[in-house]
Amino acid sequence: MTVNTITPATLYTTQEVAALKIATKDTLARWRMENVGIPFIKSGSKVLYRGQDILDWLESNRVETSS
Repeated sequence: MTVNTITPATLYTTQEVAALKIATKDTLARWRMENVGIPFIKSGSKVLYRGQDILDWLESNRVETSS
């Protein structure tokens, strides 16, 4: 699956999140181990990210510059 936009109700794999250029697969794995970064769902051995959690995380890390 090629991911071009983030849909709030969709579940994304680690590979799909990495394809969005948010973070590498290794960085996502490290964040999970450190309990930081984007919230995730663990289903057996599968790791999934809710689209809304990705969007919320991106918004919370937004930096406004002053002009």
